[in-house]
Amino acid sequence: NRTAEVQRLYGATVVAPDEIFSLDVDVFSPCALGAIINSSTIPLMRASIIAGAANNQLENEALHGKLLRENNILYCPDYVINAGGLINVYNEMIGYEEGTALRQLNNIYDTLLRIFGIARQQEITTHEASQKLAEQRIEKGKNQKEGRRKDKEKERQSINSLKKRPISVPGDNALELHPSIASKTPVANK
Repeated sequence: NRTAEVQRLYGATVVAPDEIFSLDVDVFSPCALGAIINSSTIPLMRASIIAGAANNQLENEALHGKLLRENNILYCPDYVINAGGLINVYNEMIGYEEGTALRQLNNIYDTLLRIFGIARQQEITTHEASQKLAEQRIEKGKNQKEGRRKDKEKERQSINSLKKRPISVPGDNALELHPSIASKTPVANK
């Protein structure tokens, strides 16, 4: 039996599945099933932190996020905790560099600290704080993209104005630097 093997190899304590919520542990880490943090399980919780990789751990994000906060249980939003997989896939797509990927992975810790700070400061749930931070980052990205688009448009306009500006060529009349005119401009044979 695999459970007995894990118990023997790692000195783990084996309990029935319905007992895991009430164990006296520091961190409860749901890593398989979603929606297991709910109105039935929160009152049983003795852990002070929930940090796991399972998706959609909270059955109802608004309701259960508030219940966790009221019970002084720190919830680490699942999509922040398990961002490492997405970071790795993204880096594989753009040309994997281990150092870059590791720096981005290490940012997960700092992101969690920011989320906890926002939640504490604004007296909201960590889920709400993570949503706010995500929205700020998306907006910042849009603004940066819009700024780059405007910069490119200014550059394009500047180039176009230079193309249409008359220039003086020694020994010739002023020519307009434009492809349709340039192709009709005679070139002296030497």
